[in-house]
Amino acid sequence: MNRLPEQSELKGGRLTPGLTGRIDLEDVTFFYPGSKTAAVSGVSLSVPTGSFVGLVGRSGSGKSTLLRLLLGLHPLTAGSVRLDGYDLRELALGHVRRAIGTVLAGHHAISRHDSREHPDG
Repeated sequence: MNRLPEQSELKGGRLTPGLTGRIDLEDVTFFYPGSKTAAVSGVSLSVPTGSFVGLVGRSGSGKSTLLRLLLGLHPLTAGSVRLDGYDLRELALGHVRRAIGTVLAGHHAISRHDSREHPDG
C-alpha cells in the first residue's frame, strides 16, 4: 500500500528556479493505488516564505502523505501543489527535494506537556 510510484509516473518538469520557500496547496486529494478512501482530501494551505510548519495529527491522518506529495514522490489525484508560484509538475523533482528541509519526529518529541509553559492547555 505504501509503495513508491514507478519512475515513469513521476517525470517532473525541467525548471530549476531559485526557490524562496512559499508553498501553496490547493484542494489537494490523493488516493493510494487500489484504495477507495482518500489518504488526504481537499487540503488547502499556504505557507509564506521563511515560515516553519509543524504537521501534527493521529497516526494515519495524512501527515506523511502530504510530505510525499510536496516532494513529488506521489502524483496528485486532484488539486495543485505550487512552490513560489510554480506548479510542482513544472519543476525538476531533484531540485525541489534539495530545496525542502524536513525534520521527522516521533510522538515522544511533542507529547510532553509542561503546564508552566502552557497553563491554558
